[in-house]
Amino acid sequence: MTSTQDCRRFYLLTMPRSASNLLVRMLALEGQPDLIPRQNGGYFFMDAIKKMSALDLRMKHVDDWSPEERAEMKQCYQDCFDAFDEHIKKTDAEGKITFVKEHSAFLLEPTAISKALYPDREVKEEPWTIQRPGVTEVGARSPNNFTMLPDDFLKTFLPIFLIRHPALAFPSLHRKMEELKDAGDVDVSGQPPAQETIMRMKWSRILYDIYRNTSTEDDIWPVVIDADDIINHPEVLVQLCEITGLDKTKLKFSWEPATESELGGMTGLAKAMLSTVIASSGLIKDKAATDLDIDVEAKKWKTEFGESEGGEIEKLVRDAMPDYEFLRSKRMMPKPRKLEKLDI
Repeated sequence: MTSTQDCRRFYLLTMPRSASNLLVRMLALEGQPDLIPRQNGGYFFMDAIKKMSALDLRMKHVDDWSPEERAEMKQCYQDCFDAFDEHIKKTDAEGKITFVKEHSAFLLEPTAISKALYPDREVKEEPWTIQRPGVTEVGARSPNNFTMLPDDFLKTFLPIFLIRHPALAFPSLHRKMEELKDAGDVDVSGQPPAQETIMRMKWSRILYDIYRNTSTEDDIWPVVIDADDIINHPEVLVQLCEITGLDKTKLKFSWEPATESELGGMTGLAKAMLSTVIASSGLIKDKAATDLDIDVEAKKWKTEFGESEGGEIEKLVRDAMPDYEFLRSKRMMPKPRKLEKLDI
């Protein structure tokens, strides 16, 4: 993996309900002078997720897809990557920083999804890999690489992993999915099994290991940031700016709530997933994890969602804790400093 001095490409790898929208808001990417902003910070592969839902493939084993469905999804994934590639080329050509975000699970290629959803069923389909424009050979993918991106492409980026305590992230996503389902804004059929695939923190852990295996002992990369630190110790974002080259004077720690006009231009999905940020005017301290007891929280989930769904969420949380605790142990520790002395 290249060093910060050699690389001006940064990949913010997140998971749903990890405060990634808050982080993007605070970094003020749209106002960074050395950056070409991307709407919502990235999500280049969101269209593939939407296409899979539209074709009713989210819960369908990849070996059962028709030739037409395979062809349509392969083209969609390729189109997503081509848009990503064009963004990179544009920022490189202008000598600017590429800083984009993606949920780690959005990078899952279809055979990896089927293996996660159907662990007891064989997958005959070969793993999918995108074709890089101008590159005649399909790039190699290491055995643990569950994405459709070849290793050599992934390693052109310096990764920043954003994590959040599973006991906050998982029930929060479940509430949003229920809200969207009730409003008819999104198809959430197959929940919670598909939810488990999307929310597993293991995808970020695997990518962390892939990147870490190419780093030197004194290399700070990959960088891990805990959502709690963004909320309780926002000075951690000053450190992030210092190592990425983003302008720390552009950081935002307060803002105006969204206007009725701005809300009117959003889709139901966008309003639901951005609801906390767009309704706020700054950091909300009670969104941080404080002395969470999973046994206590599990009782609340079963009361809120029912025994079955609450039990599923408890299982998701407990299964994710080892990966969360590992990644948290690697997080970038905030260095105490007074923000008012930084002209922010």
